[in-house]
Amino acid sequence: MRATGFTLIELLAVVAILAIVLAAGSTALQELVRRMEARSAVLKVDRMLSHARHSALGRQMPVAVCGSHDGLACNGRWGDGLLVFLDPRQLGQPQRPGDILGHERLDTRGELRWRGFGGSTVRFDRLGRSTASNGSFTYCADNRRPEFARQVVLNRGGRIRHSRDRDGDGIHEDSGGRPLSC
Repeated sequence: MRATGFTLIELLAVVAILAIVLAAGSTALQELVRRMEARSAVLKVDRMLSHARHSALGRQMPVAVCGSHDGLACNGRWGDGLLVFLDPRQLGQPQRPGDILGHERLDTRGELRWRGFGGSTVRFDRLGRSTASNGSFTYCADNRRPEFARQVVLNRGGRIRHSRDRDGDGIHEDSGGRPLSC
């Protein structure tokens, strides 16, 4: 009677092939997760800025957005989350709990930076305009690779737009046509 089964070499070959397939799948999965985190961060920033602008228009008073971890006070760290609040005296912090209009945590491994005038607060006047000049939020993934960088641009009129990959190289460009970098 002849024994059936696999030899050690056959088993090692199968294990090696499985390891290669799993490693390739793992890299692809990690890239997909980073892309989805970047998209989620951009959409959350867009949603909170739009909420602030519409609140300023609807209430006919200044509304501000700042970085906040706890949703109660500004801490200047945009990557923690975004806080939207009434800011009629332009103090840059909510003065009472009733001033808070919304808070959204980013919940990503990446980093979010604001670059523009107005310090660490984005403010909309009663007409929905940005009270500082143009500025942008740049999201960078935890690995800092440029293909995962995204940008939300705010113009003086309070309008929002997103960065795009205009030249098809897989990297989004800023408003000046330069590739985003982290």
